[in-house]
Order: sequence, then structure tokens, then C-alpha cells
Amino acid sequence: MKVINIGGAINAGKSTVSKILAEKLNNAVFIEVDELLPDEEEYLFPDFSARINERLRRLYAELDRYLCEQRFDYIIFAYPMTEKTFNAICTLIKDKAAFVVITLNPPLEKCLLNRGTRELTEWETKRIGEMYAKGFNCFARSDLIIDNDGQTPEQTAGTIVSFIAAGAG
Repeated sequence: MKVINIGGAINAGKSTVSKILAEKLNNAVFIEVDELLPDEEEYLFPDFSARINERLRRLYAELDRYLCEQRFDYIIFAYPMTEKTFNAICTLIKDKAAFVVITLNPPLEKCLLNRGTRELTEWETKRIGEMYAKGFNCFARSDLIIDNDGQTPEQTAGTIVSFIAAGAG
């Protein structure tokens, strides 16, 4: 079993690539971390940090459930990776699964553009800059960092499938 994180900054393509990856890999499930805390529950967590902590708490619970069930060969989640989160997931999965971290790293100027139907808010634009400054686009423990500029999400997912097939994790 492999737990695969697709990380990177806001608007790097994490969720889109993750959904495609889950379709391309046999027996895979995708956890959309942002949806673990629905909009209608956000008022329960009044600050940004509390919302992040609650999403991660729910992610860890989902990962633990899937690891215990052992129904899937691949558990994929899209979320920016930090050292603290990396260590928590390594502790959680222990000997139950391999952990593979893939980071999407398009140029900052590409992440700052509205893409598809998504229109970035002022807060998101500011946060993207902060995330690049903090290195979310090049997480040090990544097994693979992909500059997905100029690639379709399908091509990026194909690169990841090839990487996994070559024995990553």
C-alpha cells in the first residue's frame, strides 16, 4: 500500500492532478482534504490556524481508517506538505504503507493566474506568495518535484504514474 501526497501551493493543480491520478492508478482512493471541513462548519473554527488543524485532524482519521481497512492499494491526498505534517503522517502509517510525497512546482507567476473557472481571491493571491516564500513549492522531503507549467493535468498525472511504477516509495 502507498500513501501519496500531492503537495504545492494554492492553485498549483494539486486537486485536479490527484483526481486524475486516482483514476489512472488501480484500486486508488482520493481524499480531498479541503472538503473534510465543509464551508458550513468553518464558523466553528474562527481562525485560519484552527481550520488547518481541524482539516489535518480529519485527514489523519481518514488515513487511519483506510489503512486499517486495507481496501485500497493507493491512498492519495492533495494538501501542502510541511515538516510537521510529514512527521505526523510517517508516525501514523508506520509499517502499514509507503509514503510518497510529490510536489507540484509551477512558476509563481503561473500560480497567481486565474485558471479554468477558478478566480483567485485577494487573500489567496497573498497566500500563494507566502507559500512560495516558505518553500511549499519545493518541500525538502519530496520524492519528486514537478514543474507542471506547460503540462496538462493528465500529463502531470502520467509522470507521477511512471514514477510510482518505477518503484517510488
